[in-house]
Amino acid sequence: MSNTSKRFTSVALSSVLLIGFLVAVQSVVDGPSKSTKPTVKSSSSPKASVEAKKGRAEYFFNMLRDPATNRIPEGIRQRELAFARTLAQRPVLSKALGTANGIAFDWKEVGPTDVGGRTRALAIDHTNSNTIIAGGISGGIWKSTDGGQT
Repeated sequence: MSNTSKRFTSVALSSVLLIGFLVAVQSVVDGPSKSTKPTVKSSSSPKASVEAKKGRAEYFFNMLRDPATNRIPEGIRQRELAFARTLAQRPVLSKALGTANGIAFDWKEVGPTDVGGRTRALAIDHTNSNTIIAGGISGGIWKSTDGGQT
């Protein structure tokens, strides 16, 4: 190999290495490319509003539909309102006294021992007022089948 050929090879190799180094430094300085950043859609755009409405409608449809027929049952709203009117005639839980039907609730902790302290949900079976289910904010669910005695 001649002297000129060696010189040309070393200059070419040095140039390639220098360009590679500069590209690497530039990509580190600029951070990640714009194509890798997540795209954020504006929730106030008309398209986002339409998508939100479709999603909301789909959610409520799935909550109300009959799984067997995949349709919302005929007259379900009227049956719901009729049932709600019967609830007003049933004895209610007195929050101030902690009683229902004159029975005082005496809750006893049976576990877990790490109790969050807040109750997220309380349900009383309308067909059997002795069955009470309470849900805690930290994930516990408690069930009493004797009117809150245990």
